[in-house]
Amino acid sequence: MSRKMSRMKRYKDKERKNIIVAIIFLIAVLMTAGYAAYSRNLIIDSTGGVLNDWSLEFTYIDTPVITGFAEEYNSPQIGTDTFTGDLIFDVEVALSFPTDEISYEIEISNFSETWDAEFVVYSVVYSVPSNGNYIVWTVSDIVAGDKILSNDGVNDNTWLITLTASWNPLLDTSLPVGTTMDYATTYKESATIVLVFDAV
Repeated sequence: MSRKMSRMKRYKDKERKNIIVAIIFLIAVLMTAGYAAYSRNLIIDSTGGVLNDWSLEFTYIDTPVITGFAEEYNSPQIGTDTFTGDLIFDVEVALSFPTDEISYEIEISNFSETWDAEFVVYSVVYSVPSNGNYIVWTVSDIVAGDKILSNDGVNDNTWLITLTASWNPLLDTSLPVGTTMDYATTYKESATIVLVFDAV
């Protein structure tokens, strides 16, 4: 084969390769363009809200049950300025001896017509560390999982709990030396009791 023929053959082969590469590139571009033409973003624009049908409130406090020399210095009240029923205030008691105790029976009502209220837990935050308190607050007559039924007109939508102030069992003495039985000057502690419920 002559050199000229050989050169021509190489030139044609190169040209053929270039054409094949160009065709492959063109096919890739067309496929991408075709895919893009059939690609679409679907968008959902939404707004949500919660219907205010969840209302759990304290509705009644009975007179206290007093043991020993315990004293009540204020009558507890229900309500706040912004939302009646979510707070009990003016709970002021005094204990003098380890056998003293004071208890309140408190009614909680579920005014929701849809949701039951399931008790989760209660917590007490003291003004001093728990092992230094003379008074211990406990909530009884309700346990985790208890449900206050919805206000559907058929079921009882109330629950009675007991709030008790008792002497700290870790401390077996009377109040600190130097305190008097005058409530204005006696040794005082404060505590915040929080009850947690879930709508179910």
